[in-house]
Amino acid sequence: MSSNGSKTQQPTLRVIPLGGLHEIGKNTCVFEFGDDLVLIDAGLAFPSDGMHGVNVVMPDTSFLRENQKRIRGMIVT
Repeated sequence: MSSNGSKTQQPTLRVIPLGGLHEIGKNTCVFEFGDDLVLIDAGLAFPSDGMHGVNVVMPDTSFLRENQKRIRGMIVT
């Protein structure tokens, strides 16, 4: 509690999957705590046979580009 008796708002940990759910490859996840982001992995997937001319498949990184100043680090597993 703060000095005036009200509860202070604590930062919440959010887990934001960007890729790799229900599939092999493209594993990328972001942990958000307050104003800080930590990126976990930066996975790629190989294209299926029907994806002619595609070398790799990446998760949607628009969230990372929009919040790049908040990224504090990256953990590669």
